[in-house]
Amino acid sequence: VTETGNELFNEADRDLWVTGGPINLAPGSVGAFQNPVPNAHTVATQIEQHEDVQTAVPLAFQVVYVSTDGEEFETIVGSGTPGAGGSVRITAGEGFTGPNTHYADGNYSGNFTHQALVSPEFAAQHNVTVGDSIHVGGTIASARAH
Repeated sequence: VTETGNELFNEADRDLWVTGGPINLAPGSVGAFQNPVPNAHTVATQIEQHEDVQTAVPLAFQVVYVSTDGEEFETIVGSGTPGAGGSVRITAGEGFTGPNTHYADGNYSGNFTHQALVSPEFAAQHNVTVGDSIHVGGTIASARAH
């Protein structure tokens, strides 16, 4: 997991990372990680207000279960995102649709849209394209339901 996390950080091509310390493994929790930066969205907003900061985006990494058929699941590291902005480049399809997505400006109280953004590598590996259905969740039961 640590190696995968380092790969994701390197691919993100950012100049500065802010952490609240090491990522804590939490095996009994959904996703198995604890967020090391409390109020990450507020912290990102405060950082972005500095004149010489172009973009500040909170990223949350979580272990998720993924399946294209709802039967066989693969465990991967996913990253939470509001769907667009400085840390995400959409190359096919659109961002999340709807006026009030689940993200809801960081408080996660919006409607669950059942939409996901996947990397081009994931799409190729699993033979999925824009509009296809996949099952994703922090537990296998949750993934089957979503």
